[in-house]
Amino acid sequence: FYWAKKTDLVPALYLSLAGTDFIVSFTAILHFVAMLLLLPGAGGSESRGMLGFLAFLYCLTTVIIRMAAFVNVVLIVVRTINITQPFYRVRKRALFSSLVVMVLIILPLTLYDAVAIWSAEDFFSSKISFIFTPFLGDNCIVDLYYAITDKTSKKFTVVPDYVTLIINGVPFILEVLVALSCLVINAVVLNRAPPGGSTKERKEKEVTLTITLLTLTFAVCTSIYTIYLVVIAAHGELDFYHADPIILQLTYTTSTIFPFICSSLNPIILISRSGALKQSVRRLLPCSKQREAASTKTTSSVAASTKTTSSEMAVSQL
Repeated sequence: FYWAKKTDLVPALYLSLAGTDFIVSFTAILHFVAMLLLLPGAGGSESRGMLGFLAFLYCLTTVIIRMAAFVNVVLIVVRTINITQPFYRVRKRALFSSLVVMVLIILPLTLYDAVAIWSAEDFFSSKISFIFTPFLGDNCIVDLYYAITDKTSKKFTVVPDYVTLIINGVPFILEVLVALSCLVINAVVLNRAPPGGSTKERKEKEVTLTITLLTLTFAVCTSIYTIYLVVIAAHGELDFYHADPIILQLTYTTSTIFPFICSSLNPIILISRSGALKQSVRRLLPCSKQREAASTKTTSSVAASTKTTSSEMAVSQL
């Protein structure tokens, strides 16, 4: 549906959001498979192939969850620019270049961390780290610290909690603050608009409301992880090498499950808010195709019957 309109800015943004949500959904399925493979007694759970799969899953999860959050912020920022400055045209090339730059920033850090976790001496700790530790850049910080201080052993080094909190919590906090600020600006501008208005203005309000729902969903799901990080940092529980299993499970839920929930809610919001998209989805359903085929067959039968009746009337008149 959005692919056919990708030349327009807003459909292109919706397409980007739908694409990241699709990859997040695929990642969620892989997480389910990983959990099954990690069950006690599952064959191959101690193999290097399994560790390689978890390393790939770690990189995919870390990159796509952060990219999904970034796309949500870009969507509301661009919408705010369009409302506050209607004559300013946002360039799609610059827009998508920012997405590429974001990937180029996140991916090297993720790969660095993945290699460091893979190189750990404890096989079990590596598996746990790939699944339950969403902290981006911790290993880079440790290596940078030892490069500056000219030390060689990292065995007993743990990244300070405040550093982990800043690197992993602040970006999400900033994204949420930017998104909520844009929502406030949108609300103020729309409230100043006269009631009623043209068809175009009513459509603009509908689009803004859709993006508002998407942004609020993103803000709630993202804030839960950030608030959780602050709470466990205050209690000194960011040392995952000695963390309680419940802490690990809560970290996984807030950092991974809630973004999965956000990406699963986005398509529901888009479909429910767009009549054209709703009709497009309905046409893809098997039951809808059967009804359409039956309707076409009925229409053809009626047309044939009408044609026959007309022919008979013409013959009778002769």
